[in-house]
Amino acid sequence: MSNIKIAFSSNEKFARHLAAFIASILSNSLDNESFDFYILDGGITEQSQEKIRSLNSIKDFNVHFLKTDFEQLKDCPNNVIFTKNAYSRLLLDLVLPDVDRILYLDCDMIATRSLGALWESDLKGKSLGVVHDFSIDLDRFDNVLTVFLLELTFKDIFNSGLLLMNLDKIRKEKTFRKTLEWVANHPSMLQWADQNPLNVVFHNDFVFLDGMWNGSAQKKDHLNGEPMPAIIHYLKRVKPWHLEYDGLYEEQYEKYLSMTPWKGTPKSPQSPVKMSFIRNAKRRLADWIAQKALPHSPWLQSLMDYRDSMEEQNKNLFNVIRKRVQ
Repeated sequence: MSNIKIAFSSNEKFARHLAAFIASILSNSLDNESFDFYILDGGITEQSQEKIRSLNSIKDFNVHFLKTDFEQLKDCPNNVIFTKNAYSRLLLDLVLPDVDRILYLDCDMIATRSLGALWESDLKGKSLGVVHDFSIDLDRFDNVLTVFLLELTFKDIFNSGLLLMNLDKIRKEKTFRKTLEWVANHPSMLQWADQNPLNVVFHNDFVFLDGMWNGSAQKKDHLNGEPMPAIIHYLKRVKPWHLEYDGLYEEQYEKYLSMTPWKGTPKSPQSPVKMSFIRNAKRRLADWIAQKALPHSPWLQSLMDYRDSMEEQNKNLFNVIRKRVQ
């Protein structure tokens, strides 16, 4: 009998997506697999907790709701994209003092097969088992700059949505404490929330696992006909529960949501405001004013020429840094 221990971090907003994920794990599990789920509770209502417990109609399991101590996360930022709850996985060594190994998983995932082989993965004495972050777009300057400033290379970056943890080693070496200290000391370098500090602090203290355990749902990542991942990760801000979703495996999410008490919940709009669109609109307006309103201004023309030359320099700099991080 294999007892698989899995931790999640959720608030009320993500409770139904967590339920869909748990339903997928239970539905695809083997007969000899049992589960202990530890949910870092960032504000899940009693009603939603009961709905999650009702999933034992699929397969029996144990669930533990652990109230998140946000005071210990006081130095972690709280914003629209990443709330403090995203950092609560860094408390697992403290809140589970008697657990030696735990599998942490983000809530925007769906399992398509048994997680038994993942759970049994050999960590080879390292603290973490992880999957490379294939979603980082090296055509974006902010991504390239982030990797460069972290003094890492693209091939070293792992996605923090799946972490097979050797909690005993992490506890002894206090590496989660060091990670939270890094967060406090580098508030301007948290573009990917806890993923940045985890990659820095645990550099050379992890093993890469098969990419199927944290597979992207982005269409561009499946141009070569890759098979459906064992764990689908809906990485982008627009998720399959949004009206605008146009990625892969939407039907997988719907399939397992229908096994939960949240069956039939309507999709909601996401409608993210694209900052690049706003910047481009501002530039087009400035160019229009320059060309129409002040066509004969030498001062304005010199300013525009300077802007164009700086853009060319930035483009060259980007290409140099990009080669450094690849």
